[in-house]
Amino acid sequence: MTAVGTGAQADPIDCPHDALGCLYDGDLGAGDRYVIRRCDSYDLPSGWWDRANSFFMTDRALLRGWNYGRPGESSVPTLATLRGNDFDNFDNKNATDWIEVRCAV
Repeated sequence: MTAVGTGAQADPIDCPHDALGCLYDGDLGAGDRYVIRRCDSYDLPSGWWDRANSFFMTDRALLRGWNYGRPGESSVPTLATLRGNDFDNFDNKNATDWIEVRCAV
């Protein structure tokens, strides 16, 4: 995975064609962009914890965001359902610590 800083309004169509999707730190694709390139469940880099506001996912993968929650509590979804082939804001903005990316078969 590669983080790409745009510093300006990001157009989800500009998400790299070889990427599975992108996260943005602003609403509906605005701001800096984080490129999703692999399927799995994994932590976002520390610079992206509690930062993602919106996402773009291709039809090649499904995304769900999670927050670790408070110590001793279970993780809490920041994107309530798996979403693919979609462009939208997270259900709980500025709260995602790790993502679940499932490749479409």
